[in-house]
Formats: sequence, structure tokens, C-alpha cells
Amino acid sequence: MCGILGYVSQEEIDQDLFKSSLAALSKRGPDAEGIFQTYVAGKNIVLGHKRLAIIDLNKAANQPMISEDGNFVIVANNEIYNHLILKKDLLAKGYQFKTNSDTEVLLKGFIEYRQNIVEKIEGMFAFVILDKRKEKLTFVRDHFGKKPLFYCLTPNTLAFASETKALLKFPGIKSNLNINQLSLTKYLLYGYIPSPNSIFTEIKKVEPGTIFEFSLADWRIENQKEYWQLGKIEINSQIKEAEASEKLDFLLNEAVKKRLLADVPLGVFLSGGIDSSLVAALAVKYFKNINAFTVIYENYKNKELSFAEKTGQHLNIKVNSCCFKEKDVERNIKEILEYLDEPVADPAIVPLYYLAKQTKSQITVALSGDGGDEVFGGYPKYQAQILAEKLKYFKTLAVLMKSFSPRNSLARKILTGINLPFYARQFFYGSGGFSPDEIKNLLNLKSLDIDQIFSEAKYYNSFFQQNDPLNRSLYLDCKLQLPDWYLAKNDYASAAAAIEIRSPLLDKSLIEFSLSLRKEFKLKNFESKYLLKKTAEKYLPREIIYRKKKGFQLPLQRWLNSHLADLDDLLGLGIFDEKAVLALKKGLSRRAFGSDTKMWRLIVLNSFIKNYL
Repeated sequence: MCGILGYVSQEEIDQDLFKSSLAALSKRGPDAEGIFQTYVAGKNIVLGHKRLAIIDLNKAANQPMISEDGNFVIVANNEIYNHLILKKDLLAKGYQFKTNSDTEVLLKGFIEYRQNIVEKIEGMFAFVILDKRKEKLTFVRDHFGKKPLFYCLTPNTLAFASETKALLKFPGIKSNLNINQLSLTKYLLYGYIPSPNSIFTEIKKVEPGTIFEFSLADWRIENQKEYWQLGKIEINSQIKEAEASEKLDFLLNEAVKKRLLADVPLGVFLSGGIDSSLVAALAVKYFKNINAFTVIYENYKNKELSFAEKTGQHLNIKVNSCCFKEKDVERNIKEILEYLDEPVADPAIVPLYYLAKQTKSQITVALSGDGGDEVFGGYPKYQAQILAEKLKYFKTLAVLMKSFSPRNSLARKILTGINLPFYARQFFYGSGGFSPDEIKNLLNLKSLDIDQIFSEAKYYNSFFQQNDPLNRSLYLDCKLQLPDWYLAKNDYASAAAAIEIRSPLLDKSLIEFSLSLRKEFKLKNFESKYLLKKTAEKYLPREIIYRKKKGFQLPLQRWLNSHLADLDDLLGLGIFDEKAVLALKKGLSRRAFGSDTKMWRLIVLNSFIKNYL
């Protein structure tokens, strides 16, 4: 976990202003700071870095890191899990190393392989490398989009950063920003803004699995490509269950093992479900004294603790329970809302942030079970998609069923989405947010262009070559929901507490393997994550494996009606229709289905506007 910042301009760059902007990333990297300035192709360039030291704690590993000949400079937020293998190859080619850091391996790997470096590295990363001789900057973001990278390009300046709050420190950028109305609409539906867009028209995100060059001489983006072609994976129709389980077991072990490398204390975030419990079970094989951490709520019936404790007892590891007390609820929510400089409406960010803060004094790196549902098919919406694909051919029956289904129910939502295209239905089912009609009422719009709202989903859907509906669902979630919602949540919550979260189940090889399997390996006889659960039987008791996944649950409905009642002022900023907001409040008071997540969506957005505009 680190923070990177860069600013390029034809004008002289104010050093004090740059340092102030870099300071906005201090929580991401409290251990060291570095600034590098140069002049290339008639442009002033300043690169900055805030470091959270994980591997090689020596100063020599600090950034910006410069090659021996002075031609290449890197700023990176990265954990390269296979850097020791890559280093061995580079040593054989004659490269010498001054540090044990993965950043030096990444820099010298780029010097050797240039853009092809993305085919050789595994991990989570967002980095920018300056090549002075070629007068180019190369931008890269990891396969899943675990690490963020925003940029703002104007006719006169280029700025990039790990978080938009650093970009907003530059007056020339902030004064010219505009809320993108289409992004606002997408946010209400998705709960996040899909890459490459942000809430601002002028600020973009580097897309996951993408690399491009920026020519300083020609002042333009060049050679942009999606280097990870996830949609081209073919199904292995010949593989048998025993063979698939054996291979999955191997991949799971490798995924966990490679994420245990660190020169700082490391632990596991344990929710009590199969995903985090399996990660903990595998971690214990290679890291005997690892500690686990879970969150519980004061005055709230939480069965997750007992399952986390049972997992700990089974694995013979200590489970530290962090009690989220009622007196701390409002303060912690306001803290994380103030930190969010891009609206991301996953309410699970609250307990995750609290847990990260509580564990910071004991660990710097935490393994989590994130990704198990997206990789192995754990969410109910995946089954809903399969059902909808069948029902859509019986439109008369679907209309009849819809007319008799209760209002605001999950069943009604499923039936309402049947006539949407597959790619749109995927996110309509899974977002927990507003329907198109509700969005029209909130924003006083006469109509919505569905193709525009779901343009990113439509784009990625066109590249998926299989006919398997479950794999198509998993693929779409990996391209959109994971990077811009769940992983963004993880990044913000951990950055605000200065720790690093690693997700073994979001291993590149695991998702590639999963997408090569037929759907019955993931969903069999209505049992979700079938093969993962069968494989987990080697490590965990059945009562942990065969139970509904809960994650770090939170009593959001109760909080919104008690501790967060004074946040009503955030809803009065004039963005939304008053009658629509009032109707939502009434729904919240009577605990209507989905009213809590919808209200949270409005609160997050208005908090962002209040804090950053």
C-alpha cells in the first residue's frame, strides 16, 4: 500500500503546492516520502511517492526509484508476488540489484522487457514509469484493478494519483472540474462508477488490466491495450471432478503461499464464512503463528463470531474479536465518509475500516477472503441470471408472475429485470440500488438511456466468447463490480488505516481456471461454489463450509434510524427531488426492502460532494 503522484506541465511547478498534494496521500504511505523532478521534451515533471514499507524496509527501497543510468524513473503502488522468480531471470541476464524490494525488480524488468513486463508479473499494482530518452510515461494497472490510478489530462497539464484528493489540491484542476451527469446516474444504479470514468468528467481511471503510453512530445495517449484477455478463455469440457478439485487445491495453496511474503507482521481477516476460513486454513500451513481478526457489534446479535471462533479452534489459531461499540459508530462512519474522494456505496466499508484501524497496532498486512463469490459463483444473482435466461422465453408467464409478486420484494426485482439485456440484468440484480424508474424520479429525468447507463457492461460483454451464462456473469463482475466496488472499498478502508489487504482468492490463475470450468462445477443442485466447498472439506469442518456466507455484516438499517439520523442534512444539497427523498425516508422508517442500502447510497454521494467540492 503506497501513494503515487505525478504532475507534468509546460509551466514551472510550484514545489510547495506539489508537497501539499502529496501530503493528501499520507495515510496510504506513512513510512517514507520521496520527490523527483526533471525536465523532458520541454515539460516540467515532478513525481512523488508516499510509502508503506512491506518488503525491504531499508531507505534504499524508497521511491521514486531511478535506474543506474538515470534514464528510467518509477513510482509504484505494488506488491509483485512473483518478484523473486523474475529477479532470478534478470540476474541471469546480468542485472545487479541494490535492494531486496519488488519495486527494483519491477523497474529493471521494465527496462528489459518494456511493455511486455505485464505478461511476466503477478500481484497487485498501479505504476507509472518515465523513460527520458523515449520521452514517454507508461501507465499500468493490475489485472483485477486492486490498486487504483486516476489521471487528469488537459491541453497544458497531466496529473495522476492513487486518489483524487491529491489531484483536487491543484487549484487549476479543481476549479475546472464538473460532476458528470451520466456518472451520477450510473452511481445511483451500480453504487460505484465503472472505469474508465469517475464522478468527474475531467478525471479518468486507468482501467484494470490495461497499459498505455503517454507521449510527452506529442502530448497524447498511445498504444493503449487491455493486456489480460479474460473473455477469451475456453471451457475445458473434458476435465473430471477429481482432477478439477486436485488442480484447484494446488492453485489455492499457491495463491495463499505467495501472499505470505512480507517483512512486517501479517494476519487474517476472518468473517466466519467459507472464503476467509479457507484462506486462514491454508495460511496456517505455511505461517504457523498467524493471528486472525474479526469484528462484532455491541448490543447486536451476531452469530458470525461463533463461526469465526470455531474456525480458530479448528485451526488452533487465536481469533481477536474487535467489538464495534455503539459509542464509536457515528465517529467511524464520518471518518471513512470524509476519506472517500470517490463515491463508493458498499456499506461494508464501515466495519472493514474499523477492523483495519483496530488491527493496525498488531499487523501491517492482512489476508482476506474477498473474491470467492465472484470467482466461484457464490451470489444469488448468478442463479437469478440462469433462471431469467429461461423465463425470458415465457414473457406472458413472467408478466403474470410479476403482477402477483409483492412490491419491493426480491422476487419482483428479478421479474422486473427479465427483459433487460443479460449484461444490464447482471448489475441490476446485483447492485442493491435504485431501479431506472426510481432514478428518474430522484433526478427529475423524463427518460433513461439503458445502453448508455450500461455501456461498460455492454462493451465487456461483447468480448466474452463462451455461451455459459454463469461464466458470463462471473466475467462481467470481475471486469466491473470487483475493481470499482469491492476492491475500491478494500483499498479505501485499508489506506485510511495504513494497512495492506491481500486477496488470495483473486489470484489470476484461479479466475482463469474457474472460467475454464463448466457451470456445474460452481453451481450444482442449487449448491453454490460447489467445487470450492468440496475442496475445502480437506481443511475445514462441514458446518463452516456449508452455511450461508455473511461477511462482516452490519446493522445498517438500525444505524440509519438512530446514530445516523443527524446525517439528514447531507440529503438536502439540492441534487435530488425532495418528494423522492421523503418517500425513501418513509420506506426506511418502516424497514422497506432495500431502503437502507438506497439511503446509504445517497448519504455517501452527498458526503463526497460536501467534503470535496
